Amino acid sequence: MGPGQQGEHREKILETAVRAATSSFRVDVAATTSTLTVMKDTLVGVKTKLNSDTQLSEQTSGRLLAEEKTALDGIQSAVSLGHLGSSGEEDEEASKKEQLIKLVTVHLYSG
Repeated sequence: MGPGQQGEHREKILETAVRAATSSFRVDVAATTSTLTVMKDTLVGVKTKLNSDTQLSEQTSGRLLAEEKTALDGIQSAVSLGHLGSSGEEDEEASKKEQLIKLVTVHLYSG
């Protein structure tokens, strides 16, 4: 073996030794990269789902507010038109009806 060949042989031995010493490290880096890619994809999916859920919640909230306003407007309109009385008036009316029923009942049993 000549001097040039010895240098190449030593270089091959060193390259093989370095490759063998770092092979587990390369495998670890590849596995970590794969795991990080999966985690990234999962987080992107979670972010997309969260954005979608947030948008749906905002739409639902807006619809509920609109329904509540419509119901309140309807109640106020009915009260102003006299179709609904205030709660105090309704209580008085119910009380008068109950008293009238009691009087009629008393007169039926008494007479």
